[in-house]
Amino acid sequence: MSPLLCALAMEQLACASWQALRPWGITVEETNHVASLYTYDTLVYLQQPEYAVPILLNAMTEFGGPVGLHVNYRKSSLFLLGVLTVVSAALLLKVGLKGKTECKILSIRIAHGD
Repeated sequence: MSPLLCALAMEQLACASWQALRPWGITVEETNHVASLYTYDTLVYLQQPEYAVPILLNAMTEFGGPVGLHVNYRKSSLFLLGVLTVVSAALLLKVGLKGKTECKILSIRIAHGD
């Protein structure tokens, strides 16, 4: 797919995802951020992943299926900030990513005083 066609398709997906995920985006200086779009990559910023990730995956399935877009789990990473590694396995099961073993899971716990 050409970069222009990819950008057009991804923009529509981003708009649909933004509407569904707005409550779970991150807020920086009074601006809500849900996603950053690049030519062939997308970064998604979410709080409360146990609620937001299933909504994101559902939006991607509903939108991406008809136009042929899908998640390449071998090239995907899930970065869990502030989540203990032992908690991340339970979170993956809850959000439906447990069987996606090729998805890289990165987990960092940040606490006051770290």
